[in-house]
Amino acid sequence: MSGAGTRDRRQALIARFRQGAREQLARLDRAFVELEAKRGDASLAEELLRTIHTLKGDSKVVGFAQVNRVAHRTEDLLLWARERQFAVPAEAADTVLAAFDLLRALVAAEAADASQASKIESFEAQAGRWLEGGLGLPSSTPAVASAQATSPAPATAEVQTAQPPAQPAGPARPARSLPEREADASYVRVSTEQLSALTSLSGSLRVRHEQLEERLAGVESLCRQLERSFAGEEGGDPLRELRREASSLHAQAFESRVQIFALQEEVRQLRLRHVGDLFERFARAVRALARERDRSVRLEIQGGELTVDKQVLDALDQVLVHLVRNAVDHGLEPAEERLRAGKPEQGLLRLTARPAGGRIEIRVEDDGRGLDVARIREIAVRRGAILAPEGGESEEELARRIFEPGFSTREVADDVSGRGIGLDVVKQVVEKLGGSVSVSSKAGQGTCFALTVPISVALTHVLLVEAGSDLYALPALSVRQALRVPASAPRPSGEGQAVQVGEAAVALRDLAELLGGCASRPPAASGEPFDVAVLESGPRTLALRVDRLLGQRAVVVAALDPFLSGARLVSGSAEIEGGRRVLQLAIPALFEAASRNLTGPRSEGPARKKRVLIVDDSPIVRETLAPVLERLGFEQEQARDGQEGFSRACQRRPDLVLTDVEMPVLDGIALTRRIREASHLDGLPVVVLSTRGADEDRRRAMEAGADAYLVKSTFDEGELGRTLRSLLPE
Repeated sequence: MSGAGTRDRRQALIARFRQGAREQLARLDRAFVELEAKRGDASLAEELLRTIHTLKGDSKVVGFAQVNRVAHRTEDLLLWARERQFAVPAEAADTVLAAFDLLRALVAAEAADASQASKIESFEAQAGRWLEGGLGLPSSTPAVASAQATSPAPATAEVQTAQPPAQPAGPARPARSLPEREADASYVRVSTEQLSALTSLSGSLRVRHEQLEERLAGVESLCRQLERSFAGEEGGDPLRELRREASSLHAQAFESRVQIFALQEEVRQLRLRHVGDLFERFARAVRALARERDRSVRLEIQGGELTVDKQVLDALDQVLVHLVRNAVDHGLEPAEERLRAGKPEQGLLRLTARPAGGRIEIRVEDDGRGLDVARIREIAVRRGAILAPEGGESEEELARRIFEPGFSTREVADDVSGRGIGLDVVKQVVEKLGGSVSVSSKAGQGTCFALTVPISVALTHVLLVEAGSDLYALPALSVRQALRVPASAPRPSGEGQAVQVGEAAVALRDLAELLGGCASRPPAASGEPFDVAVLESGPRTLALRVDRLLGQRAVVVAALDPFLSGARLVSGSAEIEGGRRVLQLAIPALFEAASRNLTGPRSEGPARKKRVLIVDDSPIVRETLAPVLERLGFEQEQARDGQEGFSRACQRRPDLVLTDVEMPVLDGIALTRRIREASHLDGLPVVVLSTRGADEDRRRAMEAGADAYLVKSTFDEGELGRTLRSLLPE
């Protein structure tokens, strides 16, 4: 065999070793932490020792001397711990876990790393102190000793974590569904951004191809019509030839479609990761948190074999960190408190993943004290969110308030929880993925957070609808039904109107009204039926009245521009036929908007909020500014152009007008002049928010009577707030 062939063979061997070693170290982590809780579990002990022994042997075969050296001493340490049924001091357990981390670094290294020598010596010294202080070990330990099944020793470890019994070590999972960060000769390092770009390109290719097929079908149809029209006349042969050519192109396009679908599936597979990749990191994290908080915690992990898009998994990383920290810090009680409440001394924290109708549901559950609903009500009353200290809102409604910005039942933040992201950001992250989050709790029994997210964020199927003069996309997974109902279908209900869908009465709302684009529709007097999209979010349903149902599309949903990232009701945008971009609506936010609108505005205290009229022909800009103004403490109303804006201002005078410049019908400069000419609008402040930042544009606006001029490209929420408050008296 040539030198090059030998090198290739060795590189392939090293690649297989690294892949297997990473999986072995993940099993070692999981099994060791679990054994701290299940000290008499013979199968776990056997798996642990078998795995470290395999790693030791494999490393010797491929010539990773440093890995072999550390694995050998780690095996000695694990045998020492097994003799004590793993009832070892926490410091000894820390030494074992540090060895696993050291092994990871050594496995990933391209060659023997001299910089790791001091770490290896430090570990060997620590391990030696434990071994010499124990019962002693023979100089040559057996390959795999039989684990002794004995009754568990009394609990002495500060932290106890567990999960369902691990499966016996088996063949390595395919590398394609488990991409790793460490590089080796058989793999190419690809960034998440590059993978996302590849996904977007393949998705766009499919969308363009479907558009091409539609046009080819149209050409074929036209050819047939022409052929019939010229039947029997001279010149029919070229038409038949044209139709045959169009049919051939259509057949080739169909073959290309099959190949594009295969390409998309390959790209989708590249993006998939096991949920267990995320879950397994919490075994160590919970152990450390529980020790810090003086808790006894058992961690259970279920459903780790399910796969989900890497982008989804990455987005959920910090979300789960926050929820797990909250569970250990706020949810689970200290051992003494649990015993007084008649609970087991050891608290339970469970991470679960399970399929949910084309999506995946991830649950974070604990058996702790549950949410303090009385405290939540007290804070809600203090913030002016609800009026009465008692009654009014159910416990379920009160529980949902913990997702509101700035809402916390803990007065003092600390290093475990209360810092970094809050539950409002948890909700935002999940909804940005096109998912939803809910919470359920029982006093004294525990709390469960359920996150439902799409398995993939690549190509998305949406229902296209028209509301007002704009098109919007609704995620197809959230659409239960699309139907046309008679004008007589709506019935009065305690929450406005409802329509009968199957056996249930579902609240009915007008999408254009929710989006702020037009006033409420009058009751249908013409007797004409209208279109409805029935949405679902968890257990809730909502019927949206739309102007037209335009059918399903497969689209690539792109993230919003940073300026638009605050759009409350929008989760992204997509390109449809003709190159037109439409907004994808955020389903959970639509439900919230519908709920607020149905139940009426909640009291915000004795002071009336100032109302700002947003005038802009872009629905994206309107939907961006609406939540910004609400966060700044203002009410908001919207108009699509200067003419509608002036009409709304005349009907109900706002406290301030925030207008764009370039709009159809009546632009922002003309609107400002008209406001200044109207005596009944005397003194009404006007702020221009435009894409144009030249001095000439500013001068025109100020001469027309504008009070301030802001530029969208340098938009800053703080500057907007300061500008508005300077123009509005208290």
